[in-house]
Amino acid sequence: MKNCRVVRSLPLLLLLAAAAALVSGRAASADAARDALSLCARIVIPSLFPYMVVSSMTVSLGAEEIMGRPLRPLLCRILRLPDAAAGAFLLGTLCGFPIGVRAASALYARGKLTKEEAERLAAIANNVSPAFLVGVVGAVYWHSAAFGALLYAVQLLAALLIGAVYARSAPRPWDAAAEKERRTAPKAADWAAAFTASVGEAASSVVTVCGFVVFFSCLFSAFSSIARSVGLDGAVLWAAPFFEMTAGVGRAAAHGGSLGLFLTGFAVGWGGLSVCAQAEAFAAPHGLSLRRMLAAKLLQGCVTGAAACTLAARFPAVTASAAADAASPLSPAPLVAAELTLLSLFCLFPVIFRKRA
Repeated sequence: MKNCRVVRSLPLLLLLAAAAALVSGRAASADAARDALSLCARIVIPSLFPYMVVSSMTVSLGAEEIMGRPLRPLLCRILRLPDAAAGAFLLGTLCGFPIGVRAASALYARGKLTKEEAERLAAIANNVSPAFLVGVVGAVYWHSAAFGALLYAVQLLAALLIGAVYARSAPRPWDAAAEKERRTAPKAADWAAAFTASVGEAASSVVTVCGFVVFFSCLFSAFSSIARSVGLDGAVLWAAPFFEMTAGVGRAAAHGGSLGLFLTGFAVGWGGLSVCAQAEAFAAPHGLSLRRMLAAKLLQGCVTGAAACTLAARFPAVTASAAADAASPLSPAPLVAAELTLLSLFCLFPVIFRKRA
């Protein structure tokens, strides 16, 4: 009974601890809030907003099943997910979090996925975008675009392996029970209605994401200020990836060495409390549980961290490119062009195939 009371009181205790940290470190929190707002304006909004509009339109226009045809062997046989999951899987894999969870929640709301399928999809479709890993984590922090690409490949492989493990006890997507649970989805909207609704939903979603980024940045800054004041500088290095990915990667890269490599990989795979809270904000209104996702992200963080240490040491090309690129970081122009091309393909794909259908 006492253990149950402690568990039930834990959220309140954590809330009180967070409030105390923010109050005692209010000066540091204020500076962190300003920095986080600048980060949102420079990186978060430009990198997320267009893809959120596209993900909403993909679901509204009913294009996710068409996009799922090339991925049917992977989705149905290995991950045991229906064709409708393809759009969310691709968007979450290529465009970064929390777009995958948001798209999975929208598909469940429209009756395209069962609750179990949506929760498994959210667990594996919440990943860091390749542009951020290659252009920022790899080229800027570790001076090696190859290392960023390596992290992306390991992160994606870990997500697929975890998805395959989850699928072992899941019903096949074509089973009668799963088909019965899926409701009849609303008729696909026309382009004008889908576009206007998607822009409004994306704007609201981006504000939500920025709110979590600012809050957890303030919380981590307050924690760091308190930890340093009592001589626990090492705790800041370990806690940074747990709170927020970008802060964790920055401190891990500054530390360097095997520990820095592991913490960088862990930050990429885990994503941070900020990302988990963003995912919960999109999943909770639809009654979806993110227990699978939390377990998957912790495991993905450990796997990616271990792989970052091992692969960076065993592949000389990665460390050699890091030394060679130290004086000339990767130009962002190719990454911007790649993102614009990807966005255009996602916009044109539903149009072309709907006209052929």
